[in-house]
Amino acid sequence: MASPSGQGLDTPQVQFVLKFFDHLSARNLGAAFSLLSETLVYEMWPASLAHSPRTKSEYKALLDTNPDRDVKFEILETIESPGKVVVTLIIVSLTGGRYSKESCYIFTLGFDRNGSRTILHIKEIVDSKAATDIHREERERLLEQNA
Repeated sequence: MASPSGQGLDTPQVQFVLKFFDHLSARNLGAAFSLLSETLVYEMWPASLAHSPRTKSEYKALLDTNPDRDVKFEILETIESPGKVVVTLIIVSLTGGRYSKESCYIFTLGFDRNGSRTILHIKEIVDSKAATDIHREERERLLEQNA
């Protein structure tokens, strides 16, 4: 996935972050999580959603149990500075639900002991009302579907 503004000329750090979303879209959590540091911290903002910071394993558990996990990521824009990549995107349901939300992700990147690029920190910023409504509706839809 190239950023619309980059027109295929994305830098290595932007390509690395976009690979994370490619793996998530394919539901290849193993490949997605191989890009994350063992000391990863994931945060969801605003604080009104009452999500505490999560470790790598807690973030994986969150994605594993999320009822609206069959999604695609439509990248709107990427912005970067050394060690940081900001991605604005739309997350769209592939299961027929109404699920569609805009998010902004801020990635902090670094290198592991072997010199390989890794994601150290992810901050996801969402519209709290839309996110709450969409998650509730998607859970209800899936419960009805499985009844």
